[in-house]
Amino acid sequence: MSTFKSVVTTLGQSRIAAAIAAGTDINITQLAVGDGNGKATTPVATQTKLVKEVYRTPLNSLKLDPTHGNWVIAEAVLSASVGGFWMREMGLFADDGALIAVCNMADTYKPTLAEGSGRTQTLRMVIAVSNTEAISLLIDDSVIMATEQYVNDLLAAHEKSRNHPDGTLTAKGFVQLNSSVSSTSETLAATPKAVKAANDNANTRVPATRKVNNKALNADITLAAVDVGAVSNILVNVDNATVKKIYDPSITALTGGVTLAGFFDDHPLGATFQAADTLMTYRRWYNAGATLTQHLHCTTGTLYVRVGTVSTTDPTGWQWRQTDGVLPFGWRKVYDSANPPTASEVGALPVASAILGTSIINTFNLAKIGVYVQRTGANATVANGYPEGSRAAGVLEVIPASWVDGVLQRYTVQDTGMVWTRALSASWNGKDGPWRDWVQVSAVNSVNVPTSILTGTDINTLGFASGNSGTAIYSQPKNVNATAALHYPQSIAGTLYVTPSAYGCQQMYVTFTGNIWNRGLSGDWNGVDGPWKEWVPTYSANNKPTAADVGAWTAAQSAASEKALSDEIATAFKIRTNLTAADTPNTLRGSGMFGHYGVPGVAAATTAKGYPMNGFVGVIFVTWGPNATQQIAFNSNGRQFTRYATGAWNGVDGPWSAWNEMYGQANKPTAGDVGALPSGGTAVAATKLATARKIAGVAFDGTKDISLNADNVGAFPRVGGDVNGRVTANYLRGISSANPGEGQGTYVGWNESGGQGESNFINNKGGGVGGFVFRIVNQANSAQTGYVRISGTGDISAQGNFYTDGGGIYEMGQRVFSPNNRQPVNANTANLGGGWWRCGDTGMIKQWGVVNKGSRGWSTVNFPIPFPNTCVNVQVTVLNGGNGTFNDNYGTAQIINNIGFTCGQDSGGSYWEATGW
Repeated sequence: MSTFKSVVTTLGQSRIAAAIAAGTDINITQLAVGDGNGKATTPVATQTKLVKEVYRTPLNSLKLDPTHGNWVIAEAVLSASVGGFWMREMGLFADDGALIAVCNMADTYKPTLAEGSGRTQTLRMVIAVSNTEAISLLIDDSVIMATEQYVNDLLAAHEKSRNHPDGTLTAKGFVQLNSSVSSTSETLAATPKAVKAANDNANTRVPATRKVNNKALNADITLAAVDVGAVSNILVNVDNATVKKIYDPSITALTGGVTLAGFFDDHPLGATFQAADTLMTYRRWYNAGATLTQHLHCTTGTLYVRVGTVSTTDPTGWQWRQTDGVLPFGWRKVYDSANPPTASEVGALPVASAILGTSIINTFNLAKIGVYVQRTGANATVANGYPEGSRAAGVLEVIPASWVDGVLQRYTVQDTGMVWTRALSASWNGKDGPWRDWVQVSAVNSVNVPTSILTGTDINTLGFASGNSGTAIYSQPKNVNATAALHYPQSIAGTLYVTPSAYGCQQMYVTFTGNIWNRGLSGDWNGVDGPWKEWVPTYSANNKPTAADVGAWTAAQSAASEKALSDEIATAFKIRTNLTAADTPNTLRGSGMFGHYGVPGVAAATTAKGYPMNGFVGVIFVTWGPNATQQIAFNSNGRQFTRYATGAWNGVDGPWSAWNEMYGQANKPTAGDVGALPSGGTAVAATKLATARKIAGVAFDGTKDISLNADNVGAFPRVGGDVNGRVTANYLRGISSANPGEGQGTYVGWNESGGQGESNFINNKGGGVGGFVFRIVNQANSAQTGYVRISGTGDISAQGNFYTDGGGIYEMGQRVFSPNNRQPVNANTANLGGGWWRCGDTGMIKQWGVVNKGSRGWSTVNFPIPFPNTCVNVQVTVLNGGNGTFNDNYGTAQIINNIGFTCGQDSGGSYWEATGW
């Protein structure tokens, strides 16, 4: 698998395809490079930009590869002043900025002169396309860049040298002057003197080689139309015995008219139509080939036209443009006043397809699209497929619809305008359906309105069962008749609508004041009076819901709620009036005094008055606590205190617990507070312990320092050493390279270089086979449940399976695929004249194509893509070139390599297929 490659993007493929179809070009004008955002990239067809573009420059050239016909080579040059970035990806852009192709490349750093090293760098990118005619090539050798010093040195040497080639008949160069008028030399140049003598001589005679329109002027001559580049007014007859195709080279090679008589394979009316036609052919040349326009004046009086461009892949040798898909070989019919198109030719319905009699319209399918007239109502019967309610003359429309070969039928009664429609319920059965039931479309006369006006009718009786397609509207003009006894929802005059619905029907009553009520059946219609559900009102500005209807409070309930909330807020925690010099916090107790009391700083704020400290300035909070009250005091210097009621209220000022101070950063406890020695106590002055002690087994009496090692405290040595027994730790960390030269065993280390690091697991196998075994056992260590073994020679084996999360398995640098993980199959990027396919399992590649040749001989064939390794077989199948005799057909292949082969064949052409990998 190649590491670096180029890919034509999805946008590029569509641009090329569109350009081929329209006969236009794409202008690829710029090449950009990117650094891949710091890492290697893999180009994909869906890209619309580089991963990270760092520089863009115009192309120096865009040329075809001389040895690969479908390769395009783009080249650009970066000057020495450009750089300071890495290059890992390149892209080709059209003149409108669209990304046409993208590739990756080996990591390359482009320095600038300011970095102390500079170079001019040429970038080249190759892409493979199916048709290079769509690419506008940039071939201008003058834009190839060279250094200024190099050019100056060459010019100086050239000016001082006479070592230049002599001029020849085919190349420029130095020549020697000569004035002879009789010399036959082809290496000497004539002087003006010699030219004058020759002109003087020529002015007195007509040269013997003089020609008129390429005919020798040695006698009177006659010129034909072709001699002067004109079209003859006498049409040549085409020999149908040898010419069987209208695109035959004998016809398409010249511009002009011919007469066709006989049978031609590519005639617009088919190979069996006997032509007696006139054909006009117009040929236009351009850089990439030619275009062809043919006008065929058929003996039927119809004019046909087609346009094509030269093609190397189409069997006809031409790619026909703007075909309508109706006629073969790119022909299109030209309509005129004497030959207008039919309704089917332009995808229209006829004005009237036929007059219906007793035809059964169930049989009218996609083949009978159109508009039909039924003049006789007696024929519009159910037996003939008509809707039961019609039974009258009308118009039938047959329209394409869903399902396979599906249609929709619509029948409109002529007199009433009533309309029915139906469609297929499944794919056409080939005979008469299957059809859904006819459905009447609401229209004038489709709603039944009774003529009677309601008076004392019980509206429970106004209903019907399922299947009734009618709708009834009743009027109740008087309030006095709209009573609850007659089951009206309100005693107000109005209109009753009865329409089809669940269980048969539903009712809607609209009062003349604008109120709307609805109800439906609770079961199937009983044929008499229901059963009906309760009336449900539709709320509006005239019929607003009550508070109970929407689950809300009444105004009185809301006012009561607001009063209760106000009362609750009145007893809530409050900011109280600041304490004065006469006040004491000892009296602040109970829920009636809960709140925030400020102490602005009065001389009377002393412990004797009940404050936590003398000169207290701050805030006291009175809140819920033991025995109904707790106080919290915050002094302005950050000290905090708390106390609580210790029993039942004495009616005056207590009882209270002592104030407890809360320690913090601004009020740390003293040594005495926590029962510790002060910093200047006896421990500082002591020089010896009263009783000698041991620390980790080492004697210590305080007279001198002692040192403990790892063994003393049961720890591992920090700087190295041997550890006996099992090691249990949260983790192990290696910070330097392992040294396996210290003896047989397993070594764990860390190897760091250039900011990059790796963990080293090294096995010094000594005299054994060596290797690693990673085992998994059960909790009791009584059974092995799995293992992974790496042998001393690097082989890997496991008790279980190997899994890769988002990655793959590689062998010798190549991805390994399996039946469950198949190798991606590359899509065929060529056209129908040739292509390729690669097997996702084996990697084998099949390629194929067509060789068109007008005469016997050898042709060079390039594969659509080169085989990555080798081509193992080429099979050539000859086309019939012997006009049915099969006596001189041959096809063979030789000089086979991974990019193509040489094909030998007769004049009819060949098919070929190649196999490789």
